[in-house]
Amino acid sequence: MLEYLLGSISRERVLLFLYSRAEGYPREIARFFKTDLDPIQKQLEKLETGGILYSRNAGKTRLYALNPGYPFLNELKALLERALSFYPQEERERLVINKSRPGRKVKPSQKPISEMSLGELAAFVCSYLMKNGTNVVLSGGGCVTIYTKNVYQSCNLDFVENITSGRKRLKKLMSEIGFVEDNKLFKNPENELYIKFPPGPLCIGKEPVRDIVTMEFSTGRLKLLSPTDCVKDRLASYYRWNDKQCLEQAIIVSENIKIDISEIDRWSAQEGKGKEFSSIESMIKDAQKKHSEF
Repeated sequence: MLEYLLGSISRERVLLFLYSRAEGYPREIARFFKTDLDPIQKQLEKLETGGILYSRNAGKTRLYALNPGYPFLNELKALLERALSFYPQEERERLVINKSRPGRKVKPSQKPISEMSLGELAAFVCSYLMKNGTNVVLSGGGCVTIYTKNVYQSCNLDFVENITSGRKRLKKLMSEIGFVEDNKLFKNPENELYIKFPPGPLCIGKEPVRDIVTMEFSTGRLKLLSPTDCVKDRLASYYRWNDKQCLEQAIIVSENIKIDISEIDRWSAQEGKGKEFSSIESMIKDAQKKHSEF
């Protein structure tokens, strides 16, 4: 149906399968359409490179899904839904029945929220929101905790939406995983960490964030600021409010993971804070030296 528009019958099959079943792996898709594995694999890789799909590891299996952050996702879904309506009813029914993986027992999807670490909880929430079309990135003290391997302990998770989906939708999605809003904070009685959604867009100072890191946890996939942007994010609060605690957090991150000091210098100057950075540059460099020696 869409072969001539998309340029490939394999591409059409991949997109229809993933639209209908939410996610899938290459051999599963090839088996469903009774076709060779190689063209399916190639289309999955091309579509992921183009930002239309994303993938994650599930054990030894690579699972693919439509990328919630793709700018034309709604238009693509509408097109696929329309194309699907022209397929024979029997094939449509086969597509939408999401069968469990052959030869595998269905396992509980997550450990209890009460037992999740900060990183695990962040990945769980991030993955659930992304799966439902809400693209968020972790910022703030939560990134510090992750990059310092819990040397610094944050009590909250700050997620920023790249494209706002509205507070009403956020409340609905968060309630589905057991979080209730209380004075703009989302809380779950099983975990002491609370979750905030500061207004976007995702920027540090005046600059949009371009370098987003993806980390895998047993509970899902987490998108977060890069180590360098994490330090910039903490320094932004220090520059603006003279928050010494945020400066300490920037130094702790610098002690625990490699960062790009020249980029922080450039950004500080761009923000009109070159003089302020010069006064603390030696502390950042000393912290980074400790990381290199370690």
